[in-house]
Amino acid sequence: MCKLYYSSSWPIVLFVLSAVSIAQATHLRGGQISYVSLGNDQYRVRVEQYMDQTSGASTDLTEWLVCKRNGCAGTGTGSFIVEFESTRVATTPATCPPAVPLVMVAGEITVTLPPGQWALSIEGGNRSQNTNLAQASNKGMYLQAFLDNTRGQADSSPKFTELEVPSVGLNTLQRYSFAAFDADGDLLVYYLAPAMWATFDVPNTFVCPEPMEYTSYSAGSINDPATGQSLSYPAGQFSAGFPFLSFRANAGTLTPWVDFNAATGLLQAIPVAQGVYSVAVLVQEYRSFNGTAVLIGSVLREVPYTVKATDNVNPSLTLLKGNTTLPIDEPINVQPGQNLSLTLVGTDPDAGQTLRLSSNAESLLPGATFQPGTTASSAQFTWQVPTSTTQGLYSFSVRVADDACPANGIDSRTITLHISGLPLAAGTSEDLGAIAAYPTPFTNSVQFQLPVRKVQDILVTDGLGREVARLSSRPDGRVSWQTNALPAGMYFARTIDGSHAVRLVKAK
Repeated sequence: MCKLYYSSSWPIVLFVLSAVSIAQATHLRGGQISYVSLGNDQYRVRVEQYMDQTSGASTDLTEWLVCKRNGCAGTGTGSFIVEFESTRVATTPATCPPAVPLVMVAGEITVTLPPGQWALSIEGGNRSQNTNLAQASNKGMYLQAFLDNTRGQADSSPKFTELEVPSVGLNTLQRYSFAAFDADGDLLVYYLAPAMWATFDVPNTFVCPEPMEYTSYSAGSINDPATGQSLSYPAGQFSAGFPFLSFRANAGTLTPWVDFNAATGLLQAIPVAQGVYSVAVLVQEYRSFNGTAVLIGSVLREVPYTVKATDNVNPSLTLLKGNTTLPIDEPINVQPGQNLSLTLVGTDPDAGQTLRLSSNAESLLPGATFQPGTTASSAQFTWQVPTSTTQGLYSFSVRVADDACPANGIDSRTITLHISGLPLAAGTSEDLGAIAAYPTPFTNSVQFQLPVRKVQDILVTDGLGREVARLSSRPDGRVSWQTNALPAGMYFARTIDGSHAVRLVKAK
């Protein structure tokens, strides 16, 4: 693993004696770690952290990166420590005063990681108190990136595409994207994960992380916005999968609802209580070796999810290809060499508000552009897909925000392109997933119904376009697939003639 230790110009003895007070002054709110392969077993590691503005460690940090090989307990052969500088790089968010003023600090260092299983982590700087974590201010923050390069392959980690932290309003549908971009085109699978902690320690020692303990919440009630009826919910406990209070009303009953897409990293919820909540997401990265999908890396991101009281209604995004509206959460099939053009349109039910559209597409997709459209609330995405683009899933985020305060209304969405390398049959819809599969996600088996009732051959591929199975539909068009031996991830089932396709998401 890797640990970051905050040092100063004090002698090392004084640093050790004051470790607890230094750690408590850091006020960490979250962050993420990423790495980029430079070749020859060299990796450029980047650490980004969110801190309270009141933190004394928010600028000009001298830090220790301790890289641990093959496990978290004990000092493994090849583990090492390196020092580097971290500086303040951004204030977030900028348009409305946040409930918790934040700064982001970041630092980079080049390290040599010979073939092995490497955990690169931040450990030790004390957390700020959160609504859903018990005794958070007495616990050390833990963030980690994992790399398995035992096969000698180069790999760059998934990199999260949305860096601004969520600040949302009460009692309305909220979306936030945890989508990550993988430069190698590897298959990514997303999970809501527990927040982790590790003790603040001195260099040359290694500790194993532990999951944070989540707090309980009291019984309460909310007003159903559709009927005005007061609906009650019982007391319970927060968890990784239910990190803040979010409910849907249906026929006079409240149902806990936090929807997280394992294939895209989209988090949807209807928050009903103010507070600052910790939300952590783990992204696992798979690559095929000799026909078997192998976990080769992962990244953990934690953010403060701030919920505020506001009467503002969120704007929304619409995705168009020409004059055709596409489902914004479904992958768009694209061929290498294709000139792709998409229009994003923002709409807002609140009159008189100004909308801003932004995207990170240009920084993630070589040659892509994201420019203002024909109206102030629209934008145009274009990409001449390089012919050398490898098969796989390529994602970028698009955000539309209004100018309301105390919390900007925001709709943050992930656009996913499926570079398949397969020609589309005439009349084929380019948005996969028009056929519903159930259950979604699935664990061991999945079914879907083809619109044509006859026996057809079905080709199943993974996220990189590699064949993993061949199936046949029944005479009534129904298809069943048993997948016990395959890892979690996204798969695509397509009729041999390319006329119909469906996205399949397998959970753990």
